[in-house]
Amino acid sequence: MIDAEKANYTISRMCRLLKVDRRRYYEWCRRQAAGRTRAEQRRAELTSKIVEFQPGIGANGVAAAIVYFALVVVFTYFYTAVTFKPAEVAETLRSAMHQNPALQVHVANGYYDLATPYLATEYTFNHLGLDEALRGNITMSYYEAGHMMYIHQASLEKLKGELAAFIRKAGG
Repeated sequence: MIDAEKANYTISRMCRLLKVDRRRYYEWCRRQAAGRTRAEQRRAELTSKIVEFQPGIGANGVAAAIVYFALVVVFTYFYTAVTFKPAEVAETLRSAMHQNPALQVHVANGYYDLATPYLATEYTFNHLGLDEALRGNITMSYYEAGHMMYIHQASLEKLKGELAAFIRKAGG
């Protein structure tokens, strides 16, 4: 609220009206700026590791790539929590796929996922701006579950089979 009203009122007045200690407000602002900087730097490091990953090194290499992507997903969540804005990873993925044309991506979608709705995921992937030749590197699967499809037994079994097939295909 304070950021939205800076043009109309002084920080001192808003802090007084909102009963917020001005010194603590400025401390909070410094922590937010530092968190954003660290988060953006860490995101760039993870992106470079994804781009550097080279396929064709067997199932262990594919498993390592899956771990990297899982870290990116977890990091994206924390990046969003620290910066209070959604992390935009579509451009990062598009760039990684163009830099490494052998990169394979599997997306697991829950029909009842309210955190990352499957239609929004489809929209994002349809608007990545990928070369036509790279579109075949993306596979999607759908589950009768929500965001954590692995807690729904039937979806977990389906997910296990589809991920195993993806790893076999991507691992060569």
